[in-house]
Amino acid sequence: QTGLVGTFSVQEYDEGAIVKHEFTRPDKEADRTKHVLTLGAQTGPVFLTHRPHAGLAERAAADQQRDPLFDFTAPDGVQHTVWRVEDPAAYVGAFAEINPLYIADGHHRSAAASNARRTRREAGELADDDASHHFLAVAFPSDQMQILPYNRLIHDLGERT
Repeated sequence: QTGLVGTFSVQEYDEGAIVKHEFTRPDKEADRTKHVLTLGAQTGPVFLTHRPHAGLAERAAADQQRDPLFDFTAPDGVQHTVWRVEDPAAYVGAFAEINPLYIADGHHRSAAASNARRTRREAGELADDDASHHFLAVAFPSDQMQILPYNRLIHDLGERT
């Protein structure tokens, strides 16, 4: 699968152009918001998906003809190859034609980015070019998206049945 790593607009998230489909827990949101504000950075990308777009696919294929910046196999056996985007404006233009984007994973991270931006704005700490206007994400076209299971084991139900 091939995804585009970049920063995406918190304002578009707030306005619904980046669609959420899960409720978030307020305590987890608060914890992640504190984390972002304390570090001044987001440490994990949000996983976005979108409908396939021919122009975006062509642009990515062209960039992949160059030598990669990184090409390695992780300890779990998955190969990761990273290429530099040569013309960011072409990607911005293609993404402007894709609406909406959907959050596949990272609802708490994206909510924390929104909360951190709002907190900084209310404190008068938010310049027009501030990084808090965006959040880190990886966007995959839906025809290449692969979501692996995330299973939890419950050891004891206590009084619940």
